[in-house]
Amino acid sequence: MLEIDYSTNAPERTIKVSAAGRMYAEQAADFRRLMLEKLDAGLIYIELDLSRLTYMDSAGLGVLISLNKKVAGVDGSLRLTGLTGEIKNLFELTRLHQVFEIR
Repeated sequence: MLEIDYSTNAPERTIKVSAAGRMYAEQAADFRRLMLEKLDAGLIYIELDLSRLTYMDSAGLGVLISLNKKVAGVDGSLRLTGLTGEIKNLFELTRLHQVFEIR
């Protein structure tokens, strides 16, 4: 199960998102829909806290890659924070830690 919490700052066009639990294909699709709605609303700066995410499959990675490209195309940004354990290893194994802004 995936839990998503977020807060927005419309004047700064920013959304801060926290993901907790496990992200499989179905949850990744729901997460993608939510994020695209927020991008369509003009929120182009995304800070995604993954410190409480315990698992992510390739569908989740695909969503993040897609979002990263989408925000870059509108001069926005996607920043990942809190990568630990399996999630950190996944990003290093796939070399995506070289693609994303990670803090």
